[in-house]
Amino acid sequence: MNRHQLVPDYLPSLPNCPSVGIDTYRVAFGRRAGYGDPEDGDYYLIRCTGMEHDCQAGFPAYDTKYGMMFAPPISERGQQ
Repeated sequence: MNRHQLVPDYLPSLPNCPSVGIDTYRVAFGRRAGYGDPEDGDYYLIRCTGMEHDCQAGFPAYDTKYGMMFAPPISERGQQ
C-alpha cells in the first residue's frame, strides 16, 4: 500500500504541512510501523517530516490507534 491509496477511503485528501503549505508527510503501514498493534494489519501512521516549525520531529502525526498526535503517545515516550 502507498499513501495515495489512503484517499478517499481513509482520508479526504493527502495533508499539506500548515507551516509551509506543501506535502511534507510520510506514511508507514503495517503491523510494525509506528505505534501500531502487531495484530492490526490495517494500521498506518502519517508523520510530518518538515523542519519549518517548532513541533517535535515527526509531529504532528496521525495514526489509526491514537488519532492526531503532537508528541509521542505517553505509553511510547522514552522507547524511541
